[in-house]
Amino acid sequence: YTDGLTETENALEEQFGWARLLDCVRRHSDHDLQQLRNGILTEIDAFASEVRPADDRTMVLLRRNLSAP
Repeated sequence: YTDGLTETENALEEQFGWARLLDCVRRHSDHDLQQLRNGILTEIDAFASEVRPADDRTMVLLRRNLSAP
């Protein structure tokens, strides 16, 4: 991910931060990757409310298949 995700600020100039991102990923980890992506972006947007992003927000999501031979 780029720092635009964790450095997203709300109206009080608080950053979304690593801890919120990790918590969000944990809550959505049982979803498929598209739902995981949407969940992360939805939570970041809700956190920022009406504050427009000041930076890009890029992420790459991968899922490791432990049951594959």
